Amino acid sequence: MTQHLLTSLSQTQLDMLLAQLLERRQTLQNALNSAYGETDGPTLPAPLEAARHRDESAAHYADDEVRDALSRHDDDELQQIGAAIARMDLHRYGVCISCGEEIPYERLVATPFAARCIACQGDADRHQAMATGHGKAGSSTPIRPITKR
Repeated sequence: MTQHLLTSLSQTQLDMLLAQLLERRQTLQNALNSAYGETDGPTLPAPLEAARHRDESAAHYADDEVRDALSRHDDDELQQIGAAIARMDLHRYGVCISCGEEIPYERLVATPFAARCIACQGDADRHQAMATGHGKAGSSTPIRPITKR
């Protein structure tokens, strides 16, 4: 890869970040392959929706739900990693996809697949929370503080 013109990242920094992305991608693929068997790339096999017998316990069902949620999270992260590698290839890595400003190196070290600067990511998270109903003013589900018993 050549030096990216839009950021002040050095080639050494880019190489280190690419290595992090590739290592994390391999870790996630290994975890998914272990849980679901070999897959053809970064996408998951269809969620496990096998017919459930009436005598299955709620705990077993809950375990399946947690496992499926974690797999969706891992698949989402794989997609983000793939997008980050594509941005590297296009010489756009390290530039916020929302505002066009440079993403600080420290943020990229912490989250190498980050596509937005912290301010724009916060805006995107708030927008998504509002769109999904999490964070609406007057929400029907009150937030209760955690108390020790």
